[in-house]
Amino acid sequence: MKNKDLLSAIGNARDEYILEAQPETKKKKNRRPAFVSAVAAVLVIAIIGGIWLYPEGGNQGLSPLLKTYAISEPVLPEMAKCPNEEDYMKPDGTIDYIALDEAYDKWLNGKSELRNQYEGYNEGLDGFFGKAMEAILCDAEGENKVFSPLNLYMALGMLAEVTQGNSRKQILDLIGYDDIADFRKQAKAVWSANYCDDGTVKSVMASSIWLNKDIQFRKETLDTLAESYYAASYQGEMGTDEYDKAMQDWVNGHTGNMLDEFSSDLKTDPETVATLFATLYFSAKWSSEFLPENTVKDIFRSPVGDMECEFMKQTLSDTLYYWGDKYTAVSKNLSGAGNMWFILPDEGVSADELLRDEEAMEFMLSDGVRRMGKHCLINLSVPKFDVSAETDLKKTFSDLGITDVFDRTRSDYSPLCDTQEMFLSEAEHAARVKIDETGCTAAAYTALILNGTGGMPPDEVDFVLDRPFIFVVTGGGGLPLFAGVVNQP
Repeated sequence: MKNKDLLSAIGNARDEYILEAQPETKKKKNRRPAFVSAVAAVLVIAIIGGIWLYPEGGNQGLSPLLKTYAISEPVLPEMAKCPNEEDYMKPDGTIDYIALDEAYDKWLNGKSELRNQYEGYNEGLDGFFGKAMEAILCDAEGENKVFSPLNLYMALGMLAEVTQGNSRKQILDLIGYDDIADFRKQAKAVWSANYCDDGTVKSVMASSIWLNKDIQFRKETLDTLAESYYAASYQGEMGTDEYDKAMQDWVNGHTGNMLDEFSSDLKTDPETVATLFATLYFSAKWSSEFLPENTVKDIFRSPVGDMECEFMKQTLSDTLYYWGDKYTAVSKNLSGAGNMWFILPDEGVSADELLRDEEAMEFMLSDGVRRMGKHCLINLSVPKFDVSAETDLKKTFSDLGITDVFDRTRSDYSPLCDTQEMFLSEAEHAARVKIDETGCTAAAYTALILNGTGGMPPDEVDFVLDRPFIFVVTGGGGLPLFAGVVNQP
């Protein structure tokens, strides 16, 4: 993305709603006496991954309700559409191949420019992805488990942006970075390399931040989210049906209603400080689709018992067949995208064993690059599936070394705003993957909810001591000299 595009993405933010950038020196928290009432503040960070239905670079697809809250919106990279021969048909019925070739060149060059990031931009990701896969996918106990490693990577990066001190360090240690600036560079390259919206493949990550109209936020942090994560900004009255509806519309509009059973629960209250969303979408067709007439019913041997499923069948000629000590594997190409890998544990070997096996994990994360296979004729038979799962990430994060963000006395969310003692109270991930004869569609989200104290008090308070109350008298040193309960004045 060009610099002018980045400036356009963030330049419309209204300064009266955000604080000027502050130095990254950690401030001493202003703690209020326990006996002083404080309005609870809640920061909800919901990282959503799903189908992207947003038009190229604008807000044309936003509902009128959503537009009323918009402060600034990202400008996504322009991408040429995959040309269709019918669009280059001349009046005499022949194809204008010169124009068609030019369109193909423009399309291919555009994809190549985005995918060819700086050398080594994706190095170091295997360590995090492997840890996350083992932590989340193991111990399924006969149930389906599914999640998005890339969505979780982006989610943790955005969480790092709104934290500081040891809270940030623990996140960066897991991802494999010492400096947030280095991570931003990689995250942006990862975003670009995985971006595609050419009419045949959709693979787009985006984000938005929803702000409480009564809270001031740090401009530097919002600008960083806009520049590095393409984050749109919205502002409105938290806890209202209209504002909640606008956020739900945004989520549903970017997930094709694939996750509407979860988005319907996305609600705020008057004490919510901000809500941050990030979306990931991937949808592509097989390079060679399964024929519906070859789909037959057969038995799948589930850990909970045999079940009848629809199996898609196809013969793949001259296809690489891979094997390791405990598994075999084949891949099926997704047109204009990547591959879908099918890894089958050997008889008597569980999926958990593979997830905990270093060699098998290395293969799963290598896209087949690091292991030679043998070209064979593969008679592929794979069940059609539509699987989804929810995962509580609190234990996962703790097991992976992220602990301070859960502790109100140790966490530091000062890069976002001055709300004191915020802590991560909920961390949820949900994902869904569906395959059929035509291709693969997937959606995922990570929801990180931060609670705390120090929200904005109401403008007017009637504080009437007309019922039993407690009092405390402190001396010059601040220590309590007297304390009591008044039941009968």
